[in-house]
Amino acid sequence: MNPITGESPSVAKMFFVKTAVLWPAIQSDRERQTLDSEDINSINLIMAMVVGNNYNVWRGAERNCSKRG
Repeated sequence: MNPITGESPSVAKMFFVKTAVLWPAIQSDRERQTLDSEDINSINLIMAMVVGNNYNVWRGAERNCSKRG
């Protein structure tokens, strides 16, 4: 389950969340600026949390799914 958008997020909700998370990098690129280490650390932390959540969802599905590929 996505902790921000719920169990079945729409494409629009997922687009909004990803845009909000990556906004500092998007703005910096548009203005041809460099990111400072605080921006990079914030983006990395959020993305690490996303990866961790995805891993937990995957492992839970693997344990609970009766279909095997």
